[in-house]
Amino acid sequence: MAFYGSFYWLFDRSIWKWKWIHRLQITRIPDLSGVWHGHVKPSQTDVSTGLEVNTAITISIRQTWTSLLLAGQTKLSKSRSLSGSLLTEDECSMSYEYLNEPSPSAPSTMHVHRGTAILYFDKAGTMLNGEYYSGRDRQNIGTIQLARAKKKRA
Repeated sequence: MAFYGSFYWLFDRSIWKWKWIHRLQITRIPDLSGVWHGHVKPSQTDVSTGLEVNTAITISIRQTWTSLLLAGQTKLSKSRSLSGSLLTEDECSMSYEYLNEPSPSAPSTMHVHRGTAILYFDKAGTMLNGEYYSGRDRQNIGTIQLARAKKKRA
């Protein structure tokens, strides 16, 4: 039991990321962990409500083989995932539910809200593009475009 438990722990944390594991098709889960930079563009814009044409966003993804956590930050709010899933069949996609909390400097029209997002990623694993819908309080939809940040060399 200790051997299998240890192997599972190692596989969940790091082995699944190895390129040859993917080549042998032992797993099809892509490694999306890291920092992603991009922008969010609401379908309707109104600066008085905090909805601008393009808002810069940074999303940090922490991922193991069995878990997924997203944390987003803009100049007016921060968000974190509440649940998420990866689909790897025909088209690789990630969908998640998030909780968004406005910063103290945000317009008074911005409220804490829940929303959902679905992102599709390219085969190279460098771009995430998709759509979001914010909950009933905000009732806003828009697009998200992200690029993986370059990893810094030590």
